[in-house]
Amino acid sequence: MVNAALLGFVCYVWFTQQLGTPQLKAATLAFVGSMATVVWVSFGYFQHPTTQAWNAILAWGAALAVFMSALAIPSVQSSYLLTSDWLKHFGRVSYSIYLSHPIFIDLLLPTGSAFALIVGSIALTLICSGLMFTCVEQPGVVLGRRVVGRLQAWKVSDPQRL
Repeated sequence: MVNAALLGFVCYVWFTQQLGTPQLKAATLAFVGSMATVVWVSFGYFQHPTTQAWNAILAWGAALAVFMSALAIPSVQSSYLLTSDWLKHFGRVSYSIYLSHPIFIDLLLPTGSAFALIVGSIALTLICSGLMFTCVEQPGVVLGRRVVGRLQAWKVSDPQRL
């Protein structure tokens, strides 16, 4: 997952023209290489208990193909879907979604109902992630910026302290 996040960041930096195409190609190659290593370790060295290697390769390959295709097609880049406010909101709360979704899947899995699992976990995840973003992430970012500002001011006032 960290590799996918880093590739997403590199693609964003490339998309905003802060990075050249050779660096994007290198980052994509590094992503493919690291994912191949992960698949080899997960399915070659260790035996994954529930998933076959081809499932992981197909899922990651499809995700990479869709992601890179979206970057390569200009009409997709400027489409309403990618520039809409509601999708931007999902981008802002994505880390909270990532953190909270397994909790609700585990909570609703024992119900035995696929409908309850899917609809319930999506609804609870979206509600909880919105609250987490508002009550935890945003105040944490503000606090972090304040701490960094004070540390920088402290360092400038007396460089010998650090």
